Amino acid sequence: MLLLFTCSLLLASCKKDEDQQELLYGRWYTYSSEFIETDLEDGSVRIDKDTVENSNEYFEFTRDGKVLTLDMAPATFTQTKDSLFITVIYRDQEELYPLAYRISGNELTLSRTDNYQYEIVQQNITYRKR
Repeated sequence: MLLLFTCSLLLASCKKDEDQQELLYGRWYTYSSEFIETDLEDGSVRIDKDTVENSNEYFEFTRDGKVLTLDMAPATFTQTKDSLFITVIYRDQEELYPLAYRISGNELTLSRTDNYQYEIVQQNITYRKR
C-alpha cells in the first residue's frame, strides 16, 4: 500500500513539472522589473522597481528550443523544473545565461543573481502573455 502511494506521488510530481514546462512555450511581453542591490560592506539594500504598460519587448520560447526577441542575437534554451538556460549565439562566441523561472497564471518571472566583490545584484523581470 505504501509503495502504491509513493508511486502515485512521484507520477503526480512528474506530471506537474511537465505541465509547468509546457506553459513556458509562447510569447511573453515585458511587464515589470525589479533590481535589488545589496551592499556587502554596510548591508544597505537598494530596490528599484518599474512597471511597463503595453510593452512591445518580448521573449518567445518555441517548442524546438529557440528564443525569439526583437533585439537579441539568435538564441536557444533548455529548461529544468525551475531553471532556464538561455544561450545567445554571437558571431564568434556563445554566452550562457542561467536563470531561475516561475510561472504563475499569465506571468513568467525570470530571475538572476550576480555576486560581485562589494555587492549582490538580484534581477527579477516579469513578463505577461497577451
